[in-house]
Amino acid sequence: MMSAGSSKITMIKESISKMKKRIVCSIAAVLILAISLPLMTACSGSGMPEGLHPMYEKTSSGAEWGYIDKSGEYVIDPQFSDAMEFSEGLAAVLDPESELWGYIDESGSYVIEPQFSQAESFHEGLAFAYYGPWNEDNGGYIDTSGEWYTETEFTWGQTFKDGYAIVEKSTDDGRKYGVIKRNGEIAVPLEYDNIMGTIYGEPVTVNGNFIAKKDTIDESLGV
Repeated sequence: MMSAGSSKITMIKESISKMKKRIVCSIAAVLILAISLPLMTACSGSGMPEGLHPMYEKTSSGAEWGYIDKSGEYVIDPQFSDAMEFSEGLAAVLDPESELWGYIDESGSYVIEPQFSQAESFHEGLAFAYYGPWNEDNGGYIDTSGEWYTETEFTWGQTFKDGYAIVEKSTDDGRKYGVIKRNGEIAVPLEYDNIMGTIYGEPVTVNGNFIAKKDTIDESLGV
């Protein structure tokens, strides 16, 4: 039988091993990018796609994220703890001082000040964000001015597509899923164990826009 001390040593070794793998993977990703950028430029003549893209530089305390253009040059200097792709002219970034998420424009200026514990990209003018602790029932959708467009009552919310988004909420029976409209109205009540649909890209049968599972039974939902 393995002793408690041996078990702890084994766990420590496994943790170190995983950390080494993450470091190796990060270095490999940087090397691949360094090699691929000149090749893409030579082959296509244009390099990376138009627009700005997040890129990080390693520091003594971890990494700082900024944005590069298609030539690989920094347009927004590395300064954020994390950064997402631009979408509809805005990008969610993690402020290193407050450790909260906000949104910047392509000049690097904050359009929406850091105030969210987690934030997603904008689609159809709305983005899902958390007002308090991440992954609790305090998430909702904000508009491009940073104002709340819906109540902060969801555990999770998908990006909008074609005017609809799947949302999740905690209930006494566990987490349940429904569908919200772009105007904030609930299209499908949050009472299903799982929902798939056209916003996930799956094919839809019958005349429903979504396929939902409730008590192990599948049904099509038209909205």
